[in-house]
Amino acid sequence: MGAKEFLRWSMPYDEDAVINGIARLHAKRESSIDGSKFLGAFRSCGIVIPVWELVRGTEAEDISAPAAEFWKSLKAAIENTEPLDSNERRARAGIISRQITLR
Repeated sequence: MGAKEFLRWSMPYDEDAVINGIARLHAKRESSIDGSKFLGAFRSCGIVIPVWELVRGTEAEDISAPAAEFWKSLKAAIENTEPLDSNERRARAGIISRQITLR
């Protein structure tokens, strides 16, 4: 994928819960990790894998602490079982429309 850097984060949670959690954050414009851009997600072997495009030149050690901090918000959003509001449903639909499955 060229000279770009990405974070691909395998999630050990139900796919719907992960997508809903990211949609909750995305609707509030809080789906970025340290200046990154949330691109979408793909599925592989039954696991959902969200993807962020990182700022060019980002190394693993640069993103570790911000990702750990982001995880607190994401985990809370994943564990939230309340119905999605209209903005969150719209964000979820956008995520799903870009999702692919690798076999």
